[in-house]
Amino acid sequence: MRILLFLVGLTFISLQANALTPDIIKDGDVKGIYATLSDFRHNTPYLVDGKHNGDKIKLNQFFFSPTISCMEDGQSKLFYKDSIFAITLKDGRNFRFINREPYLIADTSCLYVYSQKKIVSERKQEGPHTRTINKVKTEYFFSTGDQISVYPLSIVNLRQNLNVSKAAFNRLEKEFTTDEALIKTDKKTGRFRVNELLLTEGK
Repeated sequence: MRILLFLVGLTFISLQANALTPDIIKDGDVKGIYATLSDFRHNTPYLVDGKHNGDKIKLNQFFFSPTISCMEDGQSKLFYKDSIFAITLKDGRNFRFINREPYLIADTSCLYVYSQKKIVSERKQEGPHTRTINKVKTEYFFSTGDQISVYPLSIVNLRQNLNVSKAAFNRLEKEFTTDEALIKTDKKTGRFRVNELLLTEGK
């Protein structure tokens, strides 16, 4: 009986974890690899065509492995996550590995904007008791120029790393008065509104 209750408890915990776990990229979802920023901009990924037995791309996500393994027609090729620019999925989404973790490339119209879902714990007081609740939170980041360095998307980080005129940045600060405002998107174009403003500025 104890074993049965233990297994039921494990199943419940597993279901809760799966419900909260951010999107997991399966090896079979990967279409190809953009080795460089230039490859990404010109849409020329390294592809595994899947025409041969054993053709596959393995992200090696367990234990934060630093490598991605590609097998095609019996030939193995290794990519380092911190040296490639991004991977592209069969559904059209692109992810960049930052500290070996995948970040969705959400917008590239001006700033490169990335998002990542993380599980955060919040403590909630219920009468005399305190309960911990796990929630999924989406965090946003950006890069610019050569796109090498990635920063949390905030007004302070934009001020320090965005190469625009003082007048242009003053207009940006006037439009976006909080960090939360920076993650808003234009419903018509799908772009982040901060990128729409920068494109209007001609930067």
